[in-house]
Amino acid sequence: MRYCKLRAEEGNKIVPIIKEDFESATGFQPPYYQGENKQAYAICTYCENPVVIVGFYSKHGKYAPHLRHTKTKLQDMPKYSQLSYDLCIYAKPQRYKKEDRKPKSKDYLSKEIRRRLLDNFDKVVYFLEKETGLIFSDDTLKNMLNDYLAMDGTNYIGATLDNYAWIFLYLSLNKTLYGHIIKSDSWIHKILKKYCKNIYFEPISDKSTKLLTTRYTRVNYAFLGHSTIPKNGSATERLKFVLWQDDVEIYSKEILIDTEYFFNIVNFETWKSNPRGQRHLAISDLFR
Repeated sequence: MRYCKLRAEEGNKIVPIIKEDFESATGFQPPYYQGENKQAYAICTYCENPVVIVGFYSKHGKYAPHLRHTKTKLQDMPKYSQLSYDLCIYAKPQRYKKEDRKPKSKDYLSKEIRRRLLDNFDKVVYFLEKETGLIFSDDTLKNMLNDYLAMDGTNYIGATLDNYAWIFLYLSLNKTLYGHIIKSDSWIHKILKKYCKNIYFEPISDKSTKLLTTRYTRVNYAFLGHSTIPKNGSATERLKFVLWQDDVEIYSKEILIDTEYFFNIVNFETWKSNPRGQRHLAISDLFR
């Protein structure tokens, strides 16, 4: 959980768990600093329970600053709700179905996820390509966005402000690998060479290869089985990468989602998109 709300009202400001940003947004004022030690508090973006911020001012913090739900009675903060906590993605291990959707009361979160996905689409693509080794064509990205929005992906119950890049990939459904560009040093490339028959790679450069299939072979992939396991006030998230050849499953691999890395990309202040990134932003503009 790397974002918090300052008030429970819909549309209220959402702040990243970055010390300087939080201090600027709150002005070091109550109700965000309370108690003898002036501990920092905020509101969970998902369940809207009060949360305490751990790691801002500790000299010996083991983990990066993060949030933990708290039952402490706080002035001018929401009253703790056990029911809301039990349903929170950051509270208990959760497995989801693709068709599960947030309650109507969470519309603000769905709208914010959609806005951030489209506003940061260049960073989303950069992150997914870095993590998977797949290089997505413009047509593939348009197709993925179509599938994701048709699935009402921003309203998917497991989607948060931390993980929308991976959930975009998860809800983009089954895709063909034919004609994809794949980084030659990626884990996906190693798997394909080992497990897929009747395919070959046509070199494009020293750093990437283009996957081609024979006339009679189809290789498809998907990311399945999204689940979360709370850890240190945040959540470890998992997906399963699956390969099919001629509609037969030939390989599966569980992967962990590095939400910390994505958080750093999104909040990188001096980020500048290259021409390809600008093209990805133009694609996202088509879906606003």
